[in-house]
Amino acid sequence: MTLMGVDQIDEMINEMSDPAESQCELLREHLESARNYRLGARPRESALALQLARQMENCIVNPERRERIKHLIDALLAQR
Repeated sequence: MTLMGVDQIDEMINEMSDPAESQCELLREHLESARNYRLGARPRESALALQLARQMENCIVNPERRERIKHLIDALLAQR
């Protein structure tokens, strides 16, 4: 069983692996940090990493992907 939100974060990290999104390395790093903090039961740190990721979402080239990532991050932040 995975912690709430980890699957969604994994989904976003996988989307950031697309070569078209190679300029989004910092966004990917924030998502990976959020994932690790979730797994380590550190919700405040996870929320901060997600907020930082949210600030970096404009690097995403594909508009549909950018909107999807934005909504996923917002949903995870709303779970707090």
